[in-house]
Amino acid sequence: MSFTDKLKNSIVNKSNSYKFYKNNYNVFIKDIDNKNKQIISLQNNNKLLINETNKNKSKINSLEKQNKKDLDKINSLEKKQENNNKLIKELETKNSELSNNITSLEYDSDKYAELIQLLRETSDDNVKIIHSLKEDNSNLINLNLSLENEKLKLYHENEELLKQTKKISEINNEYSRRICENCKLSVIMPIFNAEIEHLERSIGSVMNQTIGFNNIELILVDDASTKQETIDFIINKANIYPNIKVILLEENMGPGNARNKGIENASTDYITFLDHDDYYTKNACEILYNNIINDNVDVVSGNYINITQRNGEKIQWTNLGLEYKTKVNSVLENIDLLKLSPSIWTKIYRKSFLKENNIEFLGYKSGQDLIFSQEALFHANGIIFIDEVIVEYEIRKGDGTSKSLSVFNTKEILVDLMKVHTKSYDLFSEFYPENRYVPLNAVNYLITKRIRLSNLNYDDFKDVVVSANRLFKLFLACDKTVKYDSLYNFYNHVANEQYDSAYHEYLKLRK
Repeated sequence: MSFTDKLKNSIVNKSNSYKFYKNNYNVFIKDIDNKNKQIISLQNNNKLLINETNKNKSKINSLEKQNKKDLDKINSLEKKQENNNKLIKELETKNSELSNNITSLEYDSDKYAELIQLLRETSDDNVKIIHSLKEDNSNLINLNLSLENEKLKLYHENEELLKQTKKISEINNEYSRRICENCKLSVIMPIFNAEIEHLERSIGSVMNQTIGFNNIELILVDDASTKQETIDFIINKANIYPNIKVILLEENMGPGNARNKGIENASTDYITFLDHDDYYTKNACEILYNNIINDNVDVVSGNYINITQRNGEKIQWTNLGLEYKTKVNSVLENIDLLKLSPSIWTKIYRKSFLKENNIEFLGYKSGQDLIFSQEALFHANGIIFIDEVIVEYEIRKGDGTSKSLSVFNTKEILVDLMKVHTKSYDLFSEFYPENRYVPLNAVNYLITKRIRLSNLNYDDFKDVVVSANRLFKLFLACDKTVKYDSLYNFYNHVANEQYDSAYHEYLKLRK
């Protein structure tokens, strides 16, 4: 075969192949077109499905919400049903109890009927009893009225007896005054609800004085005692002994006021004081009287024995450098004399000296003897201190007099103590200004021995420190007072009226 023929055959074959491929291509194109149409159709269907799905989701959400509400309602209904079931059970139980009660009542009804019948049968008797009781009640009312009238009558009789007692007391006092015109000294004893055994011993110590009881005017001042046996005892003593004078006060005003009344009614020129539970040594009055007469002074002071706290030992004065007998014209000659106990029951005073200087007891519940003693010492022209035991002193709690060495830590007493030491500062400022710091140093004692040992609520504590405000300011301002670092916050808070902070410090001190 020639080249040309081969070429022709090749061309014919390629032409046939081309036709074949062209036909296949056309078929493929048609197939692609069909596929595209199917895809478009599927896409359209997919959009429709998506839209439908979104709609269904909204419906599902709505249904879920509704379903949740329905579930909540179901739960609520179930709880109500549960409660209702409980109530039903309770009602069934109560119903059963009621049924049992009804049965019991029905069972007892016959008994009640019998009782009612019995009550009806006895009603006439009851009416009679009621009438009888009414009559008895009327009689009791009349009897009560009669008793009230009798009580009123007795009250008036008692008032009349009191008036007569006072008249008799006044007559006795006048008689006593005349009897006592020649007495040498007056012993004044304040009394309030005193025990008879204490009065017997105390009065007995006065009656047994070596100076002679006939030379003593004993003035018993009752400060409105509520114990009749106390009053009867002292009146009986006055009826027996003409030199015993009884003064009955109508209102309780404290031992200071009672002593003032005694001074007013004293017939002699010289005054001493004794509490109803303290006792004179046998020659006490003779020692005091002889010294005040022989040396012509205004005040004489002796020593005392503290039975309770010092086992009967005499109080020692050696630390003050005092001799057996120390005489000064003025207390300023030996200021250490002011450091001695302010006890008034170891001293004798010239009555005219007290009245001329208006020296009397102030109305404090505690510490009044300190001010009385200091005023007397500062004003006195002539003072003697003698180391002789005058009084046996015994501390007793809860008795009728308040001594400087035996006081309580109540609000009222602490307030008075603040006032007393402030008054003491004023006395030093007037008579001995260069040493006016001396009473200010009592602040440390007041804090550590009195306030610290108290048991005050905030309001009572505030009342106490308000009364101490001026004293604490003076204490802090003075460069000669002794100040403790541990107490400085307390000093400062009280002085600056910082009462809340002061109370906090007070609570710390008490721990």
